[in-house]
Amino acid sequence: MKGQTAIKVKQFISKLLCFARGFVAPLVDPIKQFSVKIFSSLKAGLVKRIVSLALMLGVIVSVSLLGTTVTYAIDLNVDGHSIGRVQSRAVLDDALKSIGEQLVRTNIDCAPNITVEFAVGSPSGLNSSDSVCDALIAADNTYIYACGIFVDGNIVSYADDEQGAEQFLNDLLAKYDGNNTVVEFVGTVETKYGLYLESTVSKLPHLSEMADETDSYTYFTYILQSGDTMASVAKRFGVSAELLETVNLEADFSAGNTVNVIAKLPKICVRSTTVETKTSQSGYRVTEKSVKTVAVNGVEVSSEVLSSTSTLNLPKKRIKYVGSKGYCWPVDPDRENYVSSLMGDDRSHKGWDIAAKTGVAILAVKSGRVVGVNNAGSGYGLNVTIDHGNGITTLYAHCNAIYVSVGDKVEQGSVIATVGSTGRSTGPHLHFQIFRYGNNIDPSVYLR
Repeated sequence: MKGQTAIKVKQFISKLLCFARGFVAPLVDPIKQFSVKIFSSLKAGLVKRIVSLALMLGVIVSVSLLGTTVTYAIDLNVDGHSIGRVQSRAVLDDALKSIGEQLVRTNIDCAPNITVEFAVGSPSGLNSSDSVCDALIAADNTYIYACGIFVDGNIVSYADDEQGAEQFLNDLLAKYDGNNTVVEFVGTVETKYGLYLESTVSKLPHLSEMADETDSYTYFTYILQSGDTMASVAKRFGVSAELLETVNLEADFSAGNTVNVIAKLPKICVRSTTVETKTSQSGYRVTEKSVKTVAVNGVEVSSEVLSSTSTLNLPKKRIKYVGSKGYCWPVDPDRENYVSSLMGDDRSHKGWDIAAKTGVAILAVKSGRVVGVNNAGSGYGLNVTIDHGNGITTLYAHCNAIYVSVGDKVEQGSVIATVGSTGRSTGPHLHFQIFRYGNNIDPSVYLR
């Protein structure tokens, strides 16, 4: 029995020596000498001790083998799911650095939160830093690909892709566009597609939630205090200085003055500037004004008249009678009227009074230019003076309404006013006078 045991021990040591020869050559001779001592001590019953020594030697050889031929790898896991296998921690660090370089920077302060689990793995199937980077982005909910919308460098919303963001912005501009209108965003609006921290995007409204928000804000006035500037007021109410200037084109930013303020602004504002011709009519006067109107998200914030022209479209009455001097009758000939008082009567009357009902048209007796319109409460009441050239002027007094202004050119027979009883008057009538180089002339000289 002891002989068989010795043979087995000898065979084991021989095989072990052969296996380790290439890696632990320096140990071969000492091991041989040690084996001779083992055989000489078999009779002493040291088999158990020999087996223990052999096992220790096997461990030494195994460690030598591992130290010279085996390469360890690191398995990377996120939330229990494998994302790759790398040769060293440096590969993972390169992947994280690459993610950091891809991130779109925003004004929202957030930091990534990635937990990577490590495990020892086989050296086969190693991944590069690029593939680990892609795997981290795909596996972890820390990152998201999106298209951010920025206003003056601050992110305000996001879309799933660039096309959706651009379409929204174009539709927003078109919403406030129109004839003779220039639309533009207030401030610098831009889109940036790329990799974002999910914690950043989660704090923002999706673009689909922004549609109704653009129509909601507050518009009010503010009395400037001592030390207020455009910049300080803008900062106080949380608006941009550019927008504040837009709604106060001609405002004087001095203490005590009132300025317009828009607060609770939508995140994206559109300024529309429209130049259009506006026509208004008062009586027979038609006024055309070129007006520039500025609106923010459809609400008018300022209006400026660029130019104005006025045209007098006076109706002309049928001229039934023209005197020897070429002057027509000053009251509508189709309406009942008569001379109720001549010049030079017992009242030292300076002209003619022609009685007619209130509202009957008063006509220019000859073409000329309006040089006087008196709306004050004088004895003549509302009155008009026309210069006909050659030193001749005419006066039409006690009018009920006046349709001309100083500077207007009128044609003979044009309606310039209506009969009334303003000023010192006992009833509706026209007081009519003619002057030649400032001297009062009897109307009969020109009207008969």
